Amino acid sequence: MSRLKVLYGFHAVTARLRHDASTVEDVYYDPTRRDRRMQDFL
Repeated sequence: MSRLKVLYGFHAVTARLRHDASTVEDVYYDPTRRDRRMQDFL
């Protein structure tokens, strides 16, 4: 049985993607956010 864990925030999500991206199933984000940090993330 797999466990679902919700991560939020740039640091937490970026760290997980760098450490073990295969464990990330979906990434949800605010499409109205257009600042530099979000653009770099996407």
